[in-house]
Amino acid sequence: MPAVDIVIRRQHYLLSSEASIDKGLRVIEVVILCELEKFKSK
Repeated sequence: MPAVDIVIRRQHYLLSSEASIDKGLRVIEVVILCELEKFKSK
């Protein structure tokens, strides 16, 4: 496996893992907002 290929794969892996972390944070954000709305409406 050429070194360039390894670098490209590593970059791709980092980008995809960052994207999934970002999605995870957005989900948490939405859940928190929903909980706050429930709390306010009580």
